Amino acid sequence: MSSELKTNKISPATGTTTTLGDASDVFQLPASAEIDVASGATLDVNGTLDVTGATVTGLTTGSFVKISTQTINTEVSALTFTDVFSSTYESYLIVIAGLAPVNNSMAIRMSLGTSDLSTTRTIGWQMSEHTFDSRYSRGNAGDSYFQFVQDTTNAIAAGAVCGHIWVHKPTDSATATKMTSHVEGYNVGNQATFSYFVGGAQVTSATEDVSFKFISQTGNLGDTGLTGRVTVLGVAH
Repeated sequence: MSSELKTNKISPATGTTTTLGDASDVFQLPASAEIDVASGATLDVNGTLDVTGATVTGLTTGSFVKISTQTINTEVSALTFTDVFSSTYESYLIVIAGLAPVNNSMAIRMSLGTSDLSTTRTIGWQMSEHTFDSRYSRGNAGDSYFQFVQDTTNAIAAGAVCGHIWVHKPTDSATATKMTSHVEGYNVGNQATFSYFVGGAQVTSATEDVSFKFISQTGNLGDTGLTGRVTVLGVAH
């Protein structure tokens, strides 16, 4: 049995298909090696393409790439995403599917900052709450957070917040990070009804922001009776 095969070309003895090894075998490329798929050729993957730990580049314009996802089905003091923003992407989409505070009539807030969030940013924000017949506006020129939900209920069936937040240029040190949001929930503040919340925010100085967290105005987020999910996607321009 030869331990090394040196040849310039491998071709099928019969037909048009060559099989490498058997089920569960692993074929490993050493460091700096690559597989080059020529122009006009097709890399046909019918199984699982696992890019965990890989740097993904050269995707089709406008593609979404999942960076991180977390499931929340218990109480937590904060839902934290560390080192999810990088120079690989200019824009990120945060998708929220079921997020609720433990206490009633609470705002939900987002903080941005350094890798371990030991330093968070000062953020100017505005947010409008829309009901079926009313609109309320809130904001602050310099908070430690972006408040994107106001007075949502802790009644899980009604209050689980769903929606999305866009984050633009978070790691561009010459540009202030900007955010826009559109989420839906049930407001128990000015008028107890279904509401949607539209907001915008900007860090007050040009910084590099790589991590973020969600917190409740008071108390924890999450509930054992609710399985929520937050996913961070990078946009490949």
